[in-house]
Amino acid sequence: MFVQDVINLIHRIPHVNFRFRSVSDVFNYDLQSEYAQAIAIFAIFSLLFGLLLLLIITITWVCQCCLRKETNQRSRRRIRNFTIGLFTISVICFALLGGCLYGNERINRSVAKSVNGLEDVFRNLKLAASQVNIIRDTQENATKHVDDLVKLIDKKTRETPDYNKTLLEEVDSALTAVSDHVDDVKNKLLNVNVTLTDIKKIEKAKLYVDRFEYDRLF
Repeated sequence: MFVQDVINLIHRIPHVNFRFRSVSDVFNYDLQSEYAQAIAIFAIFSLLFGLLLLLIITITWVCQCCLRKETNQRSRRRIRNFTIGLFTISVICFALLGGCLYGNERINRSVAKSVNGLEDVFRNLKLAASQVNIIRDTQENATKHVDDLVKLIDKKTRETPDYNKTLLEEVDSALTAVSDHVDDVKNKLLNVNVTLTDIKKIEKAKLYVDRFEYDRLF
């Protein structure tokens, strides 16, 4: 596909910063990043190339208009070549303009999908954090109930000297298993909580996408 070939050709252009040092090709929408410097350099060179073409066309046109020759002495071949050259440049410019419009439309659709996706991710993260808080409260209540039950059993065994040791061992084993499971849940909740609180990258990405969406709309 022609458009994809043009995109791949543009991607092969070396990305350099203002110090003309190579930078990573990974897209980073940060105005302070080296990738933004590479985009600025590419835009400046493209603008200079366009201005150079415009200057060449203008000078050629002026020279053709200022030639003091009679109509019958003008070279029809030169005029034809000049016309073909202008037409070719116009076709190239319109093709580049069409490619830019197509790329802009694809970027707009991608940004819109990214915004919706990040909003869903952010919403799900908040929901997960809320569920983790509920589970943590349940775990704390379960730990409290197990501790209270252990204290109650210890109190009853002291009040009743002729208790059933076999039954007490079974109850103690069951309480130990429950306590271990509760502690395991507590450790997993701590890991999940660390993961949910360390979402600065997602918040930063959402900020950049919102800024990109604002620039795209206005």
